[in-house]
Amino acid sequence: MADSRRAFIKVEYDGKDITDALSETVISLEYVDKASNEADELTLNCHDREGNWHNEWYPKLGKEGDGSAGSGNSDYTEIAKALQAGTSEANLQRLIDESDLTAEQGRVLQRVTASGTWSQFAAQNPQYRGESGKVKLVEDIKAGVIK
Repeated sequence: MADSRRAFIKVEYDGKDITDALSETVISLEYVDKASNEADELTLNCHDREGNWHNEWYPKLGKEGDGSAGSGNSDYTEIAKALQAGTSEANLQRLIDESDLTAEQGRVLQRVTASGTWSQFAAQNPQYRGESGKVKLVEDIKAGVIK
């Protein structure tokens, strides 16, 4: 009988080996070897039955190349500009993911700025109108003033 092939993965995130923590959650792993002038792709799908990815495991992006992966961006100007101009839910989520907001704080921001709730929320909270007001809104969500 021939030996079956087995693959093993080692996962490091933010300089830490998280292989053991992920080992029971991996659903699939896909590796695509791209042409020599393109970056290879790796997709790791995990279940989140314990809800870890909604809290302490939620990834934060640092500024590219500054060595601060995990710290995120606390300048909320881009989020405020996007909200002021009118943005898609997907684009707002991308901006949230690039910031230092937690997943829960991002959900609060999505909820209060949704088109169905924003007009009433803004009428009750005029300090959040305009671009600078939206920066204050994000800062207040981050500080826990708005839940």
